[in-house]
Amino acid sequence: GKRYDALVQSEPGNDGDSKMKEENYDHVGFGHLEALGGASASLGLISTLVFSLCISNIRATSIVDEPVTMCFLCLAGTLSVYTTCYSLLEYYYVQMFVGVERYLQGRVDGDGNHKLQDRINIVREAR
Repeated sequence: GKRYDALVQSEPGNDGDSKMKEENYDHVGFGHLEALGGASASLGLISTLVFSLCISNIRATSIVDEPVTMCFLCLAGTLSVYTTCYSLLEYYYVQMFVGVERYLQGRVDGDGNHKLQDRINIVREAR
């Protein structure tokens, strides 16, 4: 089948002539994404806690008396909201891809090779 371009990693100890392309291999399943999602699930919780601390400290801080502190609190709050949104979207997209892959895996009729090729194609397009 047609291979697609992706990141190329140099092997350690070489001057860059010898390259290994992971994308030359077909992959089936999104199990590796579920593990990453579980590992980063705490990011949403931590960033929500940071945001709540920022909001409570912003209410207690005067911008006239402590402008630098207020600037850092606003920056921390903004970055924590970004991290929370990123974590939620990452979870949503991982669950969406896992659901599609399980849907393809659960096909009853049709050729087994065609089903496997469809699963390979969905992983390839998601990467």
